[in-house]
Amino acid sequence: MAKIPSEQALLAEYQVCQDARNEQSSSFWTFAGIFLGLSGAALGFIVPYIFKIHDNRFRILVIIIGFLMILIYVLIMGYLKHINGINRSFTDRMKQIEVHLGMGAIRNRDMRRGIRGACALCGIVAILSLIWIAVIVLSLII
Repeated sequence: MAKIPSEQALLAEYQVCQDARNEQSSSFWTFAGIFLGLSGAALGFIVPYIFKIHDNRFRILVIIIGFLMILIYVLIMGYLKHINGINRSFTDRMKQIEVHLGMGAIRNRDMRRGIRGACALCGIVAILSLIWIAVIVLSLII
């Protein structure tokens, strides 16, 4: 017969899962925040000059930076997918512990807030990527 873990052991396991999930989420938000800052700064530098590009070296620089920002966007989306898989396993185990201890309503409310934030961030990153595509196209046309 399997031994049922004590409440203290379950709470300790819950804390480990929660800490690991928070660490993964924190690393994503840090990575995405750095991207948003770099992308915004680069756009702020490049956009005023986009219609004044006469130097091919500057045009090539704009295209390279644009492609790098789009590559970083793709990496962010892949990283988010990876983190979501890991976090899902932690969350599933946390749900099992919550059901066993009768505390499920608390975390469900908090998780909904986190999901909305991640969706908003992905939307912002997608919009920035579209802007970068437009900058690349404009630099090729002009």
